[in-house]
This record gives sequence, C-alpha cells and structure tokens, in this order.
Amino acid sequence: MTRIEAKYLTKVYKNGAYGLKNCSLTVLDGEFLVIVGASGSGKSTLLKVLAGILELSSGELYFDGILSENIPAGKRDVSMVFQEYVLYPHMTVFDNLATPLRQAGEDERSIYNRVMEALRIFGLEITADEKPKNLSGGEQQRVALCKALLKRSRLVLLDEPMSNVDEKSRAEYCNTLKKMKRMLPDSTFIYVTHNTKEAMFLADRIAVMRDGAILQIAKKDLILNYPDDPGVTEILGGGSPPSLSMTELILDGELNENKLTFASGSADLDSEYLSRLLRRPTYVGVGIEVERLSKIQLKSSVPLVFEVVENNNDHLILTIDGKSFVLARKTDLLPGERIRLYYKIQDIVLYEGNERLTCHYPLHRRIEINVIDADRGIIKLLGKRIRLGISIPSYAKFVEISELGFRLSHKKTKYSIPVVGCLDEEFINNKKLSYIEVNGADSYLSLLSGEEICCFDKKRVWLNIIPEGLIVK
Repeated sequence: MTRIEAKYLTKVYKNGAYGLKNCSLTVLDGEFLVIVGASGSGKSTLLKVLAGILELSSGELYFDGILSENIPAGKRDVSMVFQEYVLYPHMTVFDNLATPLRQAGEDERSIYNRVMEALRIFGLEITADEKPKNLSGGEQQRVALCKALLKRSRLVLLDEPMSNVDEKSRAEYCNTLKKMKRMLPDSTFIYVTHNTKEAMFLADRIAVMRDGAILQIAKKDLILNYPDDPGVTEILGGGSPPSLSMTELILDGELNENKLTFASGSADLDSEYLSRLLRRPTYVGVGIEVERLSKIQLKSSVPLVFEVVENNNDHLILTIDGKSFVLARKTDLLPGERIRLYYKIQDIVLYEGNERLTCHYPLHRRIEINVIDADRGIIKLLGKRIRLGISIPSYAKFVEISELGFRLSHKKTKYSIPVVGCLDEEFINNKKLSYIEVNGADSYLSLLSGEEICCFDKKRVWLNIIPEGLIVK
C-alpha cells in the first residue's frame, strides 16, 4: 500500500507562474481518491510531482513516511495513465503490453498468460493482434489501463484519462476502473478530472482543487452536504455552504507568554512553536484541523472534550465551547454523550481576527518588504538589482538582492553573501513568506513581501516584477 502526505507543496515555473501553491493533502492507503477542479487548477501538476516527473520548488512530500527527495522517481512504483494514449504505434496491442514484462525478464509463457488474462478482463482479447491506430479511443484507453494493471504498481495515477472518450464509452470506462481497483485492492488510486459525475461514481473521497491548492477533501456524500468553501459548492454544484465546517474549527483563546488557554484547557507552547509566530497578541483564534483529532493520546498533545449533537452513522456533529463542526467518524455515541479527543500542540494554528499568525516554519531574522515611494528604497533596473535600507545585520547599511545573491555594504566596506537557495515559501495574509538560506549567516532570512515582489525556488532567485520602490522595516 502507499500512504501519501503532502505538506505545503509549491511548484513555480521558470516564467514565475505557480502550478502549486501551499498544497497540502493526505492520501490514505489503498483508497480511490478523485481530484476535481477546473482547467489550470493544478491537478495535473500535482500528479506529475507525485510521479517524480516535475521537481518541487518547496514543500515536503512523503511516501509511507519517507521523504520523496530520498526516493528517485524510478523507485516510486508508480503507474501513470495520461490524457493521451502512450502506446507504441508500430507494435500490436499484445506487444505494447508484453514489452515491459520482457524487459523485466519474465518468461514468454508467463507473459502470454498474463497479457491475455488482462485483455480478457478489459474485453480486448480480439484486439491482441491489432495496431493502436485500428482501435477506438475507448479501446486505446483500456489498453493503457491494461499496462497499469500488469505493472501492479502500488500507486496508480490517472490524469483525465476520459477527456478524449465519447459519452457512451465513459460509463463503460468507469465500470472498468472499478473492476481494476477491485483487482488491485492494496494499490492507491488518484484520479484527476473536471467531471463531477465521474468523481461521484468512482471516489472513496473527493478533493476539490483551485489555484494550486486543495480547498477541501472528504467522503463524497459529506463534501456535498458540508462544503467548507464557496469554491467547493461552485465546482461540485449544490446550494450554499452550511455553517458547519469539516475542515477547521476555530476556538477563542488567550496567549500569555508561552501558555495558550482555550476551551477550558491549556497548552504550553515550546520555543520552536513560538518562533513560528508573526505576532503574539493576547486574544487569539485557535485553529484545529478537524481530521487531525485523534482518539489516541499523542505526544505533546492537548486533550479536548466534545459533546455529541448528532450521530449520523458515518459522521458526527460535535460541539465544544459553543462551536459545532462535522467529524467523519463511526461510533456508537448518542446525542448528549461526551468524547475526549487529542490534538498535537505543534499542529495548532493561531489567528488574530482573519489573519493567520502561525507560520509553517520558524522565523529567523525576519525582514518585511513593502512597496512605497522610492525616497528610502531605490530600485536599480540595470542588472536586476534592488537596493534596500536594512537594519539586519547591524553592520549593514544597504542590501542588494540580485541573481548573484545578497550584497551588504557599510560605508566603504562591502560584504558579499551569496544566496544558496530558498528553503521554502508560504502564502500568509495575502503576502509571501520566503525562507532564504545565505552563505555566511548563522541562520536563514525570513523575507515577508507582497506576492508581486520576488519569486524563489530551491535552486535560484529571480525577480518577476520590479515595483517603484521598496523599504525594509
């Protein structure tokens, strides 16, 4: 089986466009997940990142708990079915399917038996000696599925495979996919489409995607009844989003030094968590991701007691501190009974009003860039250099950010600090927070700027828009 955990995935193309933007999701072992979204929402980009075809700009991707950077693309045990049929036109259907098995060293008798069995399952026995050009679009796609079935991969990725299939063939194709999943019960399937009918028929869970990020992920009946975002309703159809949330519960809390008090309980925030806060106001909103609530007491977790409002067989409506939400769990609890659940302190997100305060990673030497008039900040277009007034480090008067790196200068002395790369970036309160590693510094810089200011990835730094002037506060 394959369990996938994606944290804050970001993919930036060379032209500065974002394919993924802080995209986070968890894919369960052996499930059939369908990702729905409009064209350009990042669905195909996400699949290519999972397959190792595209390299991430930032973020963390884990397969069964192993960081993807430690698993070469060829070792990920992935089958991918594209929109276009990847079949060799000069080979017969049989040879298209047999060639990978021959390359793997299987004997001819075994190859013949396996290929003909797969063709029989997909109703393609009579096409074994045909060339792909003589097949219909639906038949070609079923041959592509045969290849994935024969490979028996632990992860099967399907990128809008029915986009070129006529309406009559779609129902047949969906049934074929269901059959294929039953034959590979331990394999994890991720299917991308913009067709909501396909999603409802195929999915164990549905993830709705927009602008490179996941808006919501839930079982198909629950996501229709409890959409958390107007965008979910717009993409899947249905009425207005109800007041109950399935994604995040926000409670009222107080922060005094390192002690966070909320929902009749308290949590001690360690130095690592405190280093991730933009500000430390007294009154905060305490954000809890509903799916991360656990019945098991986790290390460094806070206990929370909820009251059952409704038990609807496959999901509960719970309340705490006057706030109600939906939890997709099966229990025998009755309305009025209480349940104790645990939540990891490090996963808590704090808010001040509608502004998020908790960053994904610690903040070191944070500098904030705002667009203002050019009295104190000076932009030099030549060589794409930006000259900024800066207070960090103490010996520096100006800092220049260029393709070569940071250049710090004080009076007649100049110090050069090349940029090694961007460790990560996230989007917070309509701004972009980039974690930049520099040579000669004991820690990285946290650069908070407008999204239009600069664009980073792990390997190089470049500018996409040059404003009139900048200042560092």
